[in-house]
Amino acid sequence: MTSTLQGDGGSCNVVSTLTNAGGGAVRSGLRSPRAATSVRTKKPNYDSGTWIDEGRRREKLTPVRDAWERRASRLNREVSDLEATLPSTSPEVVSLRSSRAYAVARVARLSGDMAPRLVGCGVESLPIACGCGLVGAKKTCRQWWLCRECREGRAPTLGADIRRGLDRALASAVEAWGVNGGRGMRPQLVLLTLTQRHSGDLVADQEALAVGWRKLYKRMHEDYGACPYVGVWEVTKGRDGLGHVHMHVALVWRYRDWSRIRDQWISACPSSQYVTFIAKRKDGKPSSPSSVAKYLGKYLSKGADLGGFNATMRADVSAAFYNQRSVLASLGFWLRIEKCCRTCRERFRLVELEAVSVFDRIASGPLSLYFHGLEPPRLP
Repeated sequence: MTSTLQGDGGSCNVVSTLTNAGGGAVRSGLRSPRAATSVRTKKPNYDSGTWIDEGRRREKLTPVRDAWERRASRLNREVSDLEATLPSTSPEVVSLRSSRAYAVARVARLSGDMAPRLVGCGVESLPIACGCGLVGAKKTCRQWWLCRECREGRAPTLGADIRRGLDRALASAVEAWGVNGGRGMRPQLVLLTLTQRHSGDLVADQEALAVGWRKLYKRMHEDYGACPYVGVWEVTKGRDGLGHVHMHVALVWRYRDWSRIRDQWISACPSSQYVTFIAKRKDGKPSSPSSVAKYLGKYLSKGADLGGFNATMRADVSAAFYNQRSVLASLGFWLRIEKCCRTCRERFRLVELEAVSVFDRIASGPLSLYFHGLEPPRLP
């Protein structure tokens, strides 16, 4: 395999040429650090009319889109006023222009369809560099609820991160408990399942559940102090077929007055259906970081693209979790992981191919652009 640079003026493209058995050349995208193909061979039918209701999704996101439109209009006026007094190259003007461009892009994204974004997931290659030279990675859509490949590629890594975070949090709590003389209940892992009554509006249900959890944690923090936690979301079809949202939260738990916690939850989320408490596994053994991470990872691998979800429900799920974290965690829960190459141990960087001398740019020193979506080997 040989790699060549093809340039036209100020831009260039990296092309990998593979020689097949018949002697012909087969062109492919950039190679990936994980040796993953850059182009999908099989895609679901993301038809906007039958697979996802684009009109309903835009309707649900109308308040968000209107807010971005107002922000874009305000930034446009501020840029015009500032350009009247300052040079166009001044840092203040450049910063405002960047903010305006971002707001306009958000409006355009919220006004468009989701299906083309899902179809284009994994097709485009990104130029990624490390100390070994120029490598490639596929550009994904990052729509975890709608794209199965994005979700299945992310769930194992995120599940391992959850296990490491729970392991460290539990070990620290047990150590602090022993230093204080081992009095009271030994810290353990427990699972809370929070639910919301069906209202027919999945967006409102998700927001009510998220607000209720924040209020409940604030009350628990005031009564018992901070406790590490990590939580994931789940959406099921529900008996009425309108969608039912759940939250599964794992906490490092000491003594808590369960009746008080239950009353606080009802106060924090009056429209809730119930809250369940699980302290042990089905075999009667205490929950461990590994078993809890496996339990939560099961929900990370679920989405709205599976059977039982129709076009309307997929639109509601997409709107409900727009710009929302799929995993909630307490401050300091995550263990910092550097995304780096197995061979050179250097961090991967996103490169802009602006000149034919891109390899000279890579060899000259570190670049400043990083691609957050890449999932190379993770070293603590």
